[in-house]
This record gives sequence, C-alpha cells and structure tokens, in this order.
Amino acid sequence: MGWSKAAIYHGYVLARSKVSKKRPTPEAIKAAKKVLVIAQSGIGNLILTFPLIETIAKRLDQPKVDVLVSPRGGAELLKNLDHVNEVFVSDFLKRLEKKERLELFEKVASRGYDMVVTSFICNDIESALLAVHSKAQIRAGHTSPARLSPEKLYNIVVERQLGRHEIQLNLDLARALGLEPVTEEPRLVVTEDELGWARGFLKAQGVPDGALVVGFHPGCYKDMLYKRWTKFDELGKLLVKELDAWVVVTGGPDEKELAEAVVSEIGKNAILAAGKTNLRQSAALIKCCKAFVSNDSGLMHMAGAVGTPVVGIFGPTDLRRTGPAGKHVIVRHDPGCAPCYVRPGDKIGCPDKIKCLEAITPEEVLSAVKGLMERA
Repeated sequence: MGWSKAAIYHGYVLARSKVSKKRPTPEAIKAAKKVLVIAQSGIGNLILTFPLIETIAKRLDQPKVDVLVSPRGGAELLKNLDHVNEVFVSDFLKRLEKKERLELFEKVASRGYDMVVTSFICNDIESALLAVHSKAQIRAGHTSPARLSPEKLYNIVVERQLGRHEIQLNLDLARALGLEPVTEEPRLVVTEDELGWARGFLKAQGVPDGALVVGFHPGCYKDMLYKRWTKFDELGKLLVKELDAWVVVTGGPDEKELAEAVVSEIGKNAILAAGKTNLRQSAALIKCCKAFVSNDSGLMHMAGAVGTPVVGIFGPTDLRRTGPAGKHVIVRHDPGCAPCYVRPGDKIGCPDKIKCLEAITPEEVLSAVKGLMERA
C-alpha cells in the first residue's frame, strides 16, 4: 500500500505548522558538519548528483556527507569517493509501509544532521517531509508545480527551470547555499584492481592487446522503453567490418536477453557483458573502451563519469536536461515534436513506433563514432 495520500497530506499540514522558514545565515551553512543528500533515483540521476555531493563535501569545513539512494540507484558507485561518509539504501519513500517509514525517519533524526539537501530529481513532498523529520536546521530543495509544494518545507529554495541540465539544477542548490561548484562534471573513480579485472575479462573473451574496443548499451530502464534505439546489431556489424572493432554489450541482469540478441546478430567480435557484471565491473569495462554508444541511460552517464567518450542516441527525452557530460557526440532526429518527454510523467507522442529514434540510421551513428574517436 505504501504511503497513502491522506497520510502524506496530514504530515504536510503538520510539518508546515511547525517548520521554520527562516533562512539560515552564511555562517550557519559554513558551520554544518553533518549533511544528508537525498538522491533516490536511477543510476544516471545519481551520477548527475555527484558534482553537488562533491561541492558540499569540499566547500564546507570537513563535513560528514551521507547519501540516501534507492535500491536501483547504484549505491556501489559511491564507493571509493573519499568525500562520501555513509550511504543509506531505502525504497522510494512513497512505497514504504508505515513501520518502514517511521524506522527510516527515526534513523535519519538520530544522526543529528545540520543540513539536508534534496536533489532535483527527488523534488517531491515525501523527500521534503523526510528533510523536516531529520530536524536539520538547513533544508534545501527546488520549487515545484505540485499541489502540495515541497518548497514550503525548505528554507533554501531554488527555482526549478525547464531546459536546464540536471547537473546544473543540482549545482543551483550548492550556489543557493553560497558554495561555488568544485566541478561541473561527474567523476567516478575506477581502481587499478577493477581495471585489471576488466582487462582480464576482455582477454578471456579473445580480445587481443591493442584492439579497438567499443562499448554498447542497447537497453534502458524497463519502464522507459521509449528510449531504446533498435539498430545496435546493424551498427555492430559495421564497426566490425569497417574498423575491425570488438563490441562489448553491457547492461543489467534484466537486459541480458536483449544484449544476447544483439551479440548473436553481430556475431564475430561481439562480447556479452550484460548480466555478467556488477555496476563497478561495468564501469571498469566501459573505461577500457575507446568509445561508448548508448541510449539515454544510466550507463551513458557512467561512461562520461569514467572519462570514456560517448555517442548518445536520443529520441523523445530532453537532451537539455539529461545529455551526457564530458567528451560526447549526440545523434538525434527532430521531426518537429521532440522532445516530448520533458517532465517526469509526460506522455510520449508516439509510444508504439518512436519516429525520432526510428529515423536514426546505423551509418549516422558509425560516422559519429569515427568522428568522436578522431577527436579523442
């Protein structure tokens, strides 16, 4: 059942009657020692929160920065980031039963946070209520068009701007706190041991030393199938034929069947990694690639974060908000209606056959890959 609308409304009214809207002073912000960043989202959205987390950790005076993520949010990607203190994993707040919710609230309140910052993608009333229950004196979040406005529970409020990249939307929170961004690009640390594993994996698959390796991610989150370009197999054949490339097809366990089909169609020089690797191993494999071709997905952002040049294939989603960071080329067609998915919950204009994706040819993507590698 989760968190009922009636319970949320009751909690909101109660919180609004008690919460202080007084803006904290710059001195109070700089003195914050314990900070919670709410980043419950998908893998890509979490990665786009990295510059915010790093800025808070490095601009304040040696704070302890904790991060709250969802089960599908890639908690292991925060490993080896020395500016992250602790990571909590919880299902999305609205899905929690009352007992689970109260346990999380008590856990957060017991930590004695001075500051709670809600990332852009988590800008909902449930996250705002968690910020209030933390008892933190500094609470930062964005405005919202929702009937129950989360910003009424924050005392540092940032204007939500459509058409702005999600990295910048998150960093707007840091700027509102008076913290100059340390970086505007996500950075994911891959260890030498992890790279050694990836090189061993490729060698075991027959990839010779010095071979051109190109990574693919033909999938995306299971509820967002409108992001999937369907011609990765044709592209793979062209890469093998024209560049003698090796193609590593990545993805999660639920994308294994899709990846197997792509590998089978490509045939020679195609390697299945989807379903065989965890997220950190996937990151290491992607770092070994000369280029990474992907739909708008978490692994696309992972590639940018490890420094691998990205060819991003975009259809109905908003390139302005979720385009890749770092070295990249975007391949997209705009039939005059894209993007039609700008806000979460938007209805896709052509859900059966996505015209803007269908129009993209393997030859176009191949040309983008060649150009990107020449400039890298």
